[in-house]
Amino acid sequence: MTKTKLKHPFIAKRESVSLGVTLSIETMEYILNNFHPMNRKRNQGRQSALERDFRNGDYRSDVGHFIKFDIHGNLIDGQKRIHAALRCGTSLTINVHFGLPSDAMLYIDRGQPRTVAANYTLRKNVGKNRMPSAQEFSADRLNFSVASWCKHGLRWEVAGTPRDKQIWTERELMEFVAENESYLTFVLENATTVRPAVLGAMAIYAMKDSVKAMMFRNSVYGNGRGLVSGNPIHTLREYLKTQSIGGSYPIYDYNNTVRIINAFYFGHQLGLEQLNNERADWEF
Repeated sequence: MTKTKLKHPFIAKRESVSLGVTLSIETMEYILNNFHPMNRKRNQGRQSALERDFRNGDYRSDVGHFIKFDIHGNLIDGQKRIHAALRCGTSLTINVHFGLPSDAMLYIDRGQPRTVAANYTLRKNVGKNRMPSAQEFSADRLNFSVASWCKHGLRWEVAGTPRDKQIWTERELMEFVAENESYLTFVLENATTVRPAVLGAMAIYAMKDSVKAMMFRNSVYGNGRGLVSGNPIHTLREYLKTQSIGGSYPIYDYNNTVRIINAFYFGHQLGLEQLNNERADWEF
């Protein structure tokens, strides 16, 4: 029996839209092999997270998501979704936007994606017929940033996974927030720093030794009187002053806070000159 030759179903000279199209595994493989210009490198962390969404049934195709093709049938948006479906061995039901001009690729995904924290804030207000305030978005952003650092830190210890290779799905991070709400509340209460890596390390400290962590937190958030150079709390305060410019939260914030907590736990002195960008592991 002669096998039917595949044809690209979305080649058109004029812009068109097809809703709720089901792409078979065979069709997706054909498109990737013949109409995929590889316009950008796939982020493996995001790819893995998307695959977990597919396997867990968390991916929604009925909320306005589209994959896009230009007038020649080249796939210009949606490669991760197609790759995820193929790796999960399933067909993909999706909306398709095709017949786009050849330069459409230049204008796709210029904006920043919405964060998990922002999505969480919106989810809490679904059905309430209201838009969250800027303050609500800001509070949840910090909450989730701290949770993300906690989860990354715990994963490094338990699994030894490379630090920059994992991206968490919304479900995974939201479950972690729900399970560890008391620790997040602990570090966010009266916080004098909004650096999530620092707060994330402190939350893990609370999971390990809640009593000493309370002493540590109160020392950091207190007035600091009587602290002298070399005292770990004094060093943390001075360190945060040197890192206070700019809005990024580099990984060495987390590492150096772990160093400082280790020194505090064992009663050691620690100067600013002992902080660095290398990995720091918990010593207890």
